[in-house]
Amino acid sequence: MSQARETIEALRHDYNHLRPHGSLGALTPTEFAMPKRPEDQLPQKGHNNDRLYL
Repeated sequence: MSQARETIEALRHDYNHLRPHGSLGALTPTEFAMPKRPEDQLPQKGHNNDRLYL
């Protein structure tokens, strides 16, 4: 059972982080999900974002 879990986790990691997908413009799902523009990124803790202190 543990060997099956390790194999499945390795396949999941490969699929989501290493393997480009044609439907996502040859990006991995992780790359596709990342914000493209600085204004799309979530504010970091301690930064002032439009008068909201996070």
